[in-house]
Amino acid sequence: MSRTAITAALTRMTSALDQHLITYSLPTPHLITLSVGARSSDYARVMIHSESLPITAATLLHWANTLTNPQPRLLGETDDYTAKIQVHGRLPDHTEIQVCAHPEHHLDKFRGQALTPEQTLLWLHEQASTALTTGR
Repeated sequence: MSRTAITAALTRMTSALDQHLITYSLPTPHLITLSVGARSSDYARVMIHSESLPITAATLLHWANTLTNPQPRLLGETDDYTAKIQVHGRLPDHTEIQVCAHPEHHLDKFRGQALTPEQTLLWLHEQASTALTTGR
């Protein structure tokens, strides 16, 4: 790919992500990684971080409510041997995005397991609701 095509794709993706963060009042991500080559496989990865599992869960649910066809997953084992929660979907401009968190010390009981999207969504709601009952 030419440098011009990659630059245009990068500009489009960063603009779409910026607009999405502002439009939906999403919290500032901990880390953003863009994989850009001006191909259909281009994607954005957004890492969120909080010491509070209820806040992490609520943030992931907030993201899920803003994406097209969100697919939440809780993965007890990943390539780097850490548990993670992710929501995969698309921004309104069709940019593929993965929003993830690694609240490892909260996910020990899920080591070696993976929850379905439906199970993950239910689990996220349960975790986020504890923020309301415990005042965190």
